[in-house]
Amino acid sequence: MITTRLVCISGFKQSMAKPNGIEKVWLSLRKHESPECRVSYKEWDTPWSDFAEHILRTGPSNPDKMRVCVFAYSWGCGYGSLELFKELKHRGFGVDSAVFADPVYHRWYAPWRALWSPIVEPQVEVPDNVGEVWYYRQSENKPAGHRVVPEKGNRVTVVHNPTFLSRTHEFMDEDPAFSDKCMEVASAATEQDPDARGNR
Repeated sequence: MITTRLVCISGFKQSMAKPNGIEKVWLSLRKHESPECRVSYKEWDTPWSDFAEHILRTGPSNPDKMRVCVFAYSWGCGYGSLELFKELKHRGFGVDSAVFADPVYHRWYAPWRALWSPIVEPQVEVPDNVGEVWYYRQSENKPAGHRVVPEKGNRVTVVHNPTFLSRTHEFMDEDPAFSDKCMEVASAATEQDPDARGNR
């Protein structure tokens, strides 16, 4: 069974056809690959229900024995990650940690809110099956990362204060601060004994 999942999610206009910062993170994280640990590269608009079913089918029967970490950029945070969190929650899985680079809110019915929101700035709201979130933002250009918060009623998830970087949005997933945090979180996840994991 695959007991550890390290999932890298790219942003809008990124794909497997061209190199990007998330792909570099994925390549670095592959040193943790083993029969029990899978490192995945996914695009932001992946069919997340299908992927969650794959995780369920190939993982341990006890969800508490599974460790999941997500590393994402832009719409990969504000849409892709949130959809994955939701689908995993429906299947009884928690997410230990997430690291976001310039997370941008996205909904299909209002994509313009990524660039312009005249009344209330949107927030990236994280569900209560996620343990801890770190994120990096910039204010050099648009789209600019949005605030990450626990969703209403969620008193479990720890969202750390954002770190602001002097980068434009296009290069946020290339910043060493983001990639170093991804490496740190992944190393901690793969070093922990699965039998010592608590409920999330």
